[in-house]
Amino acid sequence: MIVIIGLLFILFRILFLTSLPIVNDEAIYLHWGNDFLRFWSDPRMPLSLQGKQALTAISLGLIQRLPIDPLIAGRMVTIFFSCVTFLGIAWISTQLVSKKTKNITLLLLATSPLLLFFDRLAIPDSIVAAAYTMAMALTVALIEKPKILTTVTLGIVIALGWWYKST
Repeated sequence: MIVIIGLLFILFRILFLTSLPIVNDEAIYLHWGNDFLRFWSDPRMPLSLQGKQALTAISLGLIQRLPIDPLIAGRMVTIFFSCVTFLGIAWISTQLVSKKTKNITLLLLATSPLLLFFDRLAIPDSIVAAAYTMAMALTVALIEKPKILTTVTLGIVIALGWWYKST
């Protein structure tokens, strides 16, 4: 059942990928990503662009190097990270709730209109959601069985989340 819901989750996000109009924030992030990599060697290139952290610009700039439409490439990044969020929530719900509740939770997540819209835009929100979902999953794993590697991985995931968007 979880595989079917997962495939539904991915399919809903990929369908009509270009049917959404480009949003102003999305255009800005894609532009910054292009500029960030184009002017990487310029010593005046800041590690923050107008108060925004650099990892979003770097990620979107790198993905725009693929030989596909830059808008589709940027939106595929957020779809990838929304799948990471889905898998993290699936794992957390496996650990904390019953199988029936888990399937209902994942079905509601896969078909949520809000997520169907925002998880397809090339903005850092889906990346932040993925980072902190993985942080929660690592926290649950840490509570169940404390390990140094899990603790270090938790720190890395939180740090990467901050480098994507600290607010």
